[in-house]
Amino acid sequence: MLVLLLLFIHNTVRAWDLDTNKLIESSNKHEIAVNCAKFSSHYYCKYRSSVICSSSDDKTIRFWDFKHNQQFQVFNGHTNAVRDIEFLSFNGYRYLCFGSYDKTVRLLNVKISRSLHVFNGHEVIVCCVDISPLQSNNSNSNKCDIIVAIDCNGYTICA
Repeated sequence: MLVLLLLFIHNTVRAWDLDTNKLIESSNKHEIAVNCAKFSSHYYCKYRSSVICSSSDDKTIRFWDFKHNQQFQVFNGHTNAVRDIEFLSFNGYRYLCFGSYDKTVRLLNVKISRSLHVFNGHEVIVCCVDISPLQSNNSNSNKCDIIVAIDCNGYTICA
């Protein structure tokens, strides 16, 4: 099934089946405008679940299983709208990076529901985040919990 996500200026994310042109499900759990929505690679790779991650002007990140229409994870912490989200492609996609109007970029471990790092120093709002395809230098990176994050300025941060 090929699925299209549509975001609306109000608080709604909709998932459409492109093969049948039918609405699969709709979520309106955000309080105000949704800014970004992406399929969660972590939940698909780990559990084969169809999960959508969305960010909003309500300062939250929400995870939603659209096949069962169930919200199951909410992350708070920003002091302003969360603009963009991006999953990191290593260690089972368990890390999520997101930027905000509060001028920060945050790194989150989705698996343990914990914020790992806040990147400060931006002078204006962060509208977009992206992750370099670089991998950990650790030859055993799939089996360890070493975190390697690429911040928006291209610096590598290891912890």
